[in-house]
Amino acid sequence: MLWVEIEIERAREEITVSARGSRGERASPHALTRRFAVARIRSFAQTVGRAAAAGEPLSPRALSDAHALYDAVFSHDTRDILVRALEASGDAPLQLRFVIREPRLQVVPWEALCEPGTSAGFLATSPRLLTTRAITSTRPWQPREVRRGVRLLVIAPIGGYGGSHLRHVLDPAIQRGAVEWTEPITEEAARLPGLFEHLRRIRCPHVLHFVGHGGMSRERRPMLRLADADDGDETWIEVDAFAQELEASLSRELRLVFLEACSGARPGSLASAAEVFARRGADTVVAYMWPVRTEFTRPAASAFYRALTDGGQLKGDVAASMQATRRALLVQAGAAAFAPAVFVRGISSAPFDFEGRKLVPLSRAQSLSSTLAADVDPALEQLLDTSHGLVLDRGAAGEDLDGLQRFRSSLERALRAAGESEGETLALGTLTQRYALYAGQGRLNRMFQKSLALGESLSIPPIVDALGATLRPGVHVTLLWLPVLEHALLRHHADRTIYVVQTGYPNSGEKRVVLVRAPTDGGWDELEDVPEHLDLARDYVVLRLYGGYSPEENPILTTPRITEDDFIQGLMELGELLPPDWESQLMGWLRMHPALCLGISVLEWRHRMLLQWLFDYRAAPEGSVVLLGPEEREAELWRRQGASLPGRGKIRAVRCNLNHLANRIRAMSLSAAS
Repeated sequence: MLWVEIEIERAREEITVSARGSRGERASPHALTRRFAVARIRSFAQTVGRAAAAGEPLSPRALSDAHALYDAVFSHDTRDILVRALEASGDAPLQLRFVIREPRLQVVPWEALCEPGTSAGFLATSPRLLTTRAITSTRPWQPREVRRGVRLLVIAPIGGYGGSHLRHVLDPAIQRGAVEWTEPITEEAARLPGLFEHLRRIRCPHVLHFVGHGGMSRERRPMLRLADADDGDETWIEVDAFAQELEASLSRELRLVFLEACSGARPGSLASAAEVFARRGADTVVAYMWPVRTEFTRPAASAFYRALTDGGQLKGDVAASMQATRRALLVQAGAAAFAPAVFVRGISSAPFDFEGRKLVPLSRAQSLSSTLAADVDPALEQLLDTSHGLVLDRGAAGEDLDGLQRFRSSLERALRAAGESEGETLALGTLTQRYALYAGQGRLNRMFQKSLALGESLSIPPIVDALGATLRPGVHVTLLWLPVLEHALLRHHADRTIYVVQTGYPNSGEKRVVLVRAPTDGGWDELEDVPEHLDLARDYVVLRLYGGYSPEENPILTTPRITEDDFIQGLMELGELLPPDWESQLMGWLRMHPALCLGISVLEWRHRMLLQWLFDYRAAPEGSVVLLGPEEREAELWRRQGASLPGRGKIRAVRCNLNHLANRIRAMSLSAAS
């Protein structure tokens, strides 16, 4: 999508406007105040605010100012950039972003600028534009997939509104599964510390809708009013503290914060709050510039969510949904259409990716949820419904158990012949190391190939197959010597591009081999030059850190990590395995998304070191889970998580029967597809 960015800055009494476009255009700054004085801008903002609060149309004088301010902003090169970008965008809307850092300029309703010669050509309602306000942030941004309904949570501390009107209007979408309604947090429940405790327990919403008062502290920090104390005293919280809790509890799934100012909110306070929420991780924020009567805000919110979750071409795009909402609001409530502003942290106003979404009607979704919840830990259920990375190894995951047993038996026989009697008690890595010391690496490699030679077909363990069916695009790690994960992905996601990064071929001197399978080619190709950028919202990347057999029709053995020395050397060379152009993107993705660890043991030093490397010696992403068999006794060790694991309490251990879980996941996927 093409975009134009308008930056408005103030230096004392001079306001300047500059512009740049997505095709490299850049306009020279021009002085706004030469044509439109600061006092007149301030008067325009106050006039629009009063009309919005009253639900009245702009007065002729205010409309004249809206025309004049439009002319002043879009003059010189800035006008040329906008006109040409609109021509180039064709039928697609153009994203128009305002970058405004000066607090006194942020309260100006720039969205109310009106094209001269028209009475309704406002930026806020134009069908050709998506008008937003940009938030500067160091956080990365990318659209995130929503597989089913949009989960919506209402927080309404002020008595008399619990979201019932919104629930009623959205009921058709709720029944069809387009929206998942979460029980609102209202009145007494919206007090501290109960509010934060509740947020930590619930399933992460995609949208948080706050209805209440906003204000500013003496230090000019934005605040929100929570439910009053038992003695009737008002309770306020700094937005930064509230946003910090949302960042800790809900940031994995939260896409949108909607701040609806009820009567009594201080003008401009929620716009300031919007910036804080966006910087703390919300992809987009909708905030009211001024308090508007509930008879206008409630139908506006209803229309907005209908467009966002089920609005055809508008679906998933916050700015497009708000433009449509404002057009309806302009007819019904005049200047109230300019009260809501859209704040965007990233490059797009569409944080919801609905491609591949399969809606489950409410009755069926409830039955599936209760069936799954009866057998599956809620932490695992929540993880499976989000975008996550898979970290896979032997043990519970399974990998040609007959071949592994042949390999182990051959090693044990050879060591007994050499006078070693403790082979049966050694871990496989230690056993292979001991054999390599006696017989050499070459003989060990030959024994490995004889024992694990691939036949005509590869057996995929049920749990890997089930997880592969639900696994979303992104970065996934396998420590298996056989291409089990790759074949599972190919079986269920042949319509997606799959990249495989693995160790180099023996004696080749290569650090890595990169294979790709595009949907249209039907075969695996080796890449000599990797693309500079990956689309991890659409493509799969599998990191085969221990090498082994490639996923090709005629598999080739790349250098496998077999012995303890191999594992140590492999840990030292992990960074070299990744293509340099991809390293930051791959590792950034892994460190931003929760991990599902399967076949990973806290008692294995190589697993502990691997997790340290994956998560950059920091806490694992919130929501990460390790799957344990029903008889495994590591749960307490994972719960304690000492110095050798990344972060205390960040990886939850879940015991379950893996075959039973595989059947549950498969049944749920089939039901959702139908």
